[in-house]
Amino acid sequence: MISENKVRELLQQHESEILDFKRELYSLSDDRKKSEFIKDVLAMANTPRKESAYIIVGVDSHNDGSKTYVGVIQHPDDNDLQQAMERAKVDPRPKFVYQPIMVDGISYGVIEIFPEKNDPFVATKDFGKVVAYQIYFRAGTQNKDATTQEEKRIWKWFLEEPTPKILIQEQPESTFFPSWPEFLQASYGFQNNRLYLFILGPNQDEQISEDAWKFLGKLPLSLVLDFDPSTRDEGAYHYAAPVLENYRAVHLKTYNDSHTFVPDKACCWYAARGLAGHEISIIEGDWNQWNRKYSKYVRGLIEGFQLASGGRFLTVVCLWDAIEYINLICTIIDENFGDNANYVFATSKAEKLQAIAQRFKSDVFHMPLNNILCGIPHYIVSPDSTSSQIMTLPKIHDQEYILSHPLLHQLSEDLEVLHSCVELEEPVEPRTIGQDFLRGMIVSWRDLSERYDAERDQRNRVFKMIEDELNLRTTAHLNLYHWPGSGGTTVARRVAWDMHRDFPTVLLKRVIPKVTIGRFRLIFEATELPIFTVYEATDIEQDLVEILFAEARESNIPVVFLSVVRHFSTPVSSSGSSKDFSIERSKYISQHLSGTEAFQFANAYKRVVPAKSTLLDDISKTTRTPFGLRSQLLRISL
Repeated sequence: MISENKVRELLQQHESEILDFKRELYSLSDDRKKSEFIKDVLAMANTPRKESAYIIVGVDSHNDGSKTYVGVIQHPDDNDLQQAMERAKVDPRPKFVYQPIMVDGISYGVIEIFPEKNDPFVATKDFGKVVAYQIYFRAGTQNKDATTQEEKRIWKWFLEEPTPKILIQEQPESTFFPSWPEFLQASYGFQNNRLYLFILGPNQDEQISEDAWKFLGKLPLSLVLDFDPSTRDEGAYHYAAPVLENYRAVHLKTYNDSHTFVPDKACCWYAARGLAGHEISIIEGDWNQWNRKYSKYVRGLIEGFQLASGGRFLTVVCLWDAIEYINLICTIIDENFGDNANYVFATSKAEKLQAIAQRFKSDVFHMPLNNILCGIPHYIVSPDSTSSQIMTLPKIHDQEYILSHPLLHQLSEDLEVLHSCVELEEPVEPRTIGQDFLRGMIVSWRDLSERYDAERDQRNRVFKMIEDELNLRTTAHLNLYHWPGSGGTTVARRVAWDMHRDFPTVLLKRVIPKVTIGRFRLIFEATELPIFTVYEATDIEQDLVEILFAEARESNIPVVFLSVVRHFSTPVSSSGSSKDFSIERSKYISQHLSGTEAFQFANAYKRVVPAKSTLLDDISKTTRTPFGLRSQLLRISL
């Protein structure tokens, strides 16, 4: 614990990389202020140093270097500060302590951040000002986002004396995994904000244990090129895939198989030399025969992978030493990803890959495969594959179907599933619940669960139209037309939220003919209830939706599709429209607000800024369009 004399010494110093002064306590009742506290602690914890870092509360530090000692009247509980880290799912957790200290009659709050070394401390979810997986550190007196070069310096500091997380008892500690810290640094710590492509070979020179292969399944793999034909029966896929399925969907593919990539949610495990038992895929000959048969498929695979990457950075980890294969694959990757890819080579025959590593300006490590695999639990904290909450979907006869993580990952490739805990899932982008939606972001399930949205008059009519169709247990297509900016997406999501406790409810994100229908079949067979499906018409080609609609009807799967369509006027039915896509099965959200709707909008903002209630009421009486009302409300409230 810090002493009074130490605090007195710190009070005489200037702010630095390891010392920060705050006039006031962090407000733990305000998410944005709470995120500032998390960011400050992370930045201190990630700053290379040999001693503790300190944040002293109760000191007003001025630009000229002088200070005003104001003190702290009421101190927070240290446990509340520790729990605040949970809001951003910080992993690993920095070790710190809050302590009230009295110096010369003034009470200060001292946060001591210890110089503990695990991995860089990061949030694993966006929260307020904190961005998931961003490494923060102190540069002088300011918090800073680490650049690539700065990240390398921070990683080097952390990895100088790594603290074991899981000890493997079969080997003496003195021989633990040579080169693993450098390998980990070159691989950017296997962060979830990057994509990872692994290249594996038969590795006939080494006997790899079942447990060692399982460790591979704990890495964030998006694409694996596996040249072992026995991988499905007794190789890497056989042991690693069941573990990997706890974190993302896994698809085993080989020669002539097609695949659609969703790299942040699924791994394509490609048997690049065929699969035992699948004779047409097997290559018995040399490199030239493989090149003639497989190179065009591998090229197409990597091209598709790049198109689905969304511009994210790729790390290629090669654990094989077959020069011809590796050279071609890395060349194809370079042609598609360019400077967005980095390469890491690690084998027991590293000298064979020196020329390739030099060509791609990459690192090469002399590391046996078993050493690499067994180092994974020692150096990497795996993401939590399970939630404390049990996820369920409504089932026939008022029952509930328990949704497993592997099944959810499989469904999530095409669908966003509104399971019983969906509002607790981490948002894709940083947001403050109850505020960012009012600033114009798409409403989240958490926003809807806490009713931050302003209800539109048409909501009940839309809900009744959908409920009636669901109760008929048929396949139907309905439309929700809306004037751009009038809140049609919010209405559709509100209806989906209100429906998801009674019927399986999903947002349709993409359609793959003959594949997406399989997701619907799984849900229907599990729940025996009709499925409510919402999609944005601008996101998915209508032809693909009609194919999916036909597949559902032919398969006798009752699905009610609600298409959310932007439209500048009330649609008029066209002659010849089929019943399933007709205007009579539609609702329209106009750009004009009724008095009740304008009142609801004002009330939504009052929850955030109650002190401006009178002004909000006045505005709602004179402005009657959602866009205009939001613009004026934002000027005076958020």
